[in-house]
Amino acid sequence: MNAFDCWAASYDSGANPMTILSTRVVRDLLGPTQQPRLLDAGCGTGRWGGVGVDSSFEMLRRCKGPVVQGDLHALPIASGWAQVTICTLALTYAAGRKQAWRELARVTEPGGRVIVADLHPQSQDWKRTFVADGVTREIPVEPYSEAEWLGDAGAAGLQLLHRVDARFGDAERPAFAAAGRLDRFEAAGRQLALLATVWMRP
Repeated sequence: MNAFDCWAASYDSGANPMTILSTRVVRDLLGPTQQPRLLDAGCGTGRWGGVGVDSSFEMLRRCKGPVVQGDLHALPIASGWAQVTICTLALTYAAGRKQAWRELARVTEPGGRVIVADLHPQSQDWKRTFVADGVTREIPVEPYSEAEWLGDAGAAGLQLLHRVDARFGDAERPAFAAAGRLDRFEAAGRQLALLATVWMRP
């Protein structure tokens, strides 16, 4: 069983500061209007609705909406299908990010938006950990630079509309406390934690 399958059972029950931060930032970027053709690429247990794609069967079993198993390098979605494509906290796990960016662009209709949020290049020492069967496990991430992030998206044909460089705030404080790491909250809040970008496919 892979790490994400192991994580699935507790994924929604744990207070994860990075997940909380990415959710509040992306919710603001997405806005109140739900598009009828929304794709959540690397959906996990399905935070955003629409059609979810994930490589973890155990994660997909916990989604409420329509899902299909697949990975970011070859999304099993027709070209130009999505009006909005979201990918949160998933690209840093992908070794072949250039291809993943091309896929995010491919499945989005011309004029559609691609919203991507992940660990900030300045804060990739953040550990993605979870506890399963009493054991703390860490999922390694693939580091990247800001130039790579912006360059790979541009090479995929996407045009940058907006970006947010986000820090942990009061909304994440309870999660640090619940994890017994309130001592880290002040220091963590001084550095950029999340890079969120909104792109348009021309």
